[in-house]
Amino acid sequence: MTTPPDALLQVALIPYVCGAGAQTPGCEQGPLDFELRGLADALQAAGRDVWWSLDPETLLAGPYGSSAHRDLPPLGSDERNEIVIWHVRGLADRVEDDVRSGAFVVTLGGDHSMAAGSMTGLARGLRKTVGADVRLGLLWLDAHADLNTLATTPSKALHGMPLSQVTGLDPDHDPFGLGHDGVAVAPSRLLYAGLRDLDAGEVDFIRAMNIRAFSMADLAGKKLSSVVVDTMAAMDVDVWAISLDLDGLDPDFAPAVGTPVANGLSRDDVVETLRAVMDRFDVRLFEVAEHNPTLKGAGVNYQSALSVLQVVLDGAAQRFKHRSDAA
Repeated sequence: MTTPPDALLQVALIPYVCGAGAQTPGCEQGPLDFELRGLADALQAAGRDVWWSLDPETLLAGPYGSSAHRDLPPLGSDERNEIVIWHVRGLADRVEDDVRSGAFVVTLGGDHSMAAGSMTGLARGLRKTVGADVRLGLLWLDAHADLNTLATTPSKALHGMPLSQVTGLDPDHDPFGLGHDGVAVAPSRLLYAGLRDLDAGEVDFIRAMNIRAFSMADLAGKKLSSVVVDTMAAMDVDVWAISLDLDGLDPDFAPAVGTPVANGLSRDDVVETLRAVMDRFDVRLFEVAEHNPTLKGAGVNYQSALSVLQVVLDGAAQRFKHRSDAA
């Protein structure tokens, strides 16, 4: 099928209005804050059409929305995990639908348990549109590895466990209710950058599975964009997703997060890196996690997210244009 010459890249903004996976409440309000600040309009540009796939306010008014977050059950309880599972499953379904429609997907959180839904939905959608054997890779920009299992987690918070689900690390447990579909990325196709606060179990898993991981100490004196691009180029991947936890940035650039860690990535370095990544690799989904507008500095978070998303969507639109021109 020939793509019309005036076709626009469709960009679906998908909200994840869940903060029950985090230790600090409030990031369930993150997507609504992005909407109220005019994120979709700010991201509109030549060559693309940006729209909310679901309305954050409607989701917050529904089951497991704002009312469920007012008096959260204890971390680790079945009642609290039920809230997360409901949101993760819903996110996975919406991501799959939008991927199958051909949209570039941006998922906006919300705590980082969302990655289980983002990656599950992307993998399901790609298997049906690209092929069952598609090799999916994940670039994870974060202060934390989020690789704990139910057995290793010190906090019992599900936002610290999505990658044990996504990589199939703990096949005997299904904390996100996704079953085998939740295994989306082989450990050999996972790349970390910006790590600086790991639990002992996560360190052991990274070493045992030979996961490519760059801490801030590893990156000292090196150019982030070169390290990331060179490493990605050596990986056996067809299609990429990128997940940015805002606490991966230094708190100067993203103060309104529940688990800030000093000495993080600079906004300029991340923007430069993502520009290089988008220019070279086939990225189909970008995730922004842990925006908590109930904390001080939410406006700074927004500006960082906007800067990052603008360069990501510029790159996605350019790649879409090249595909359209070649069709």
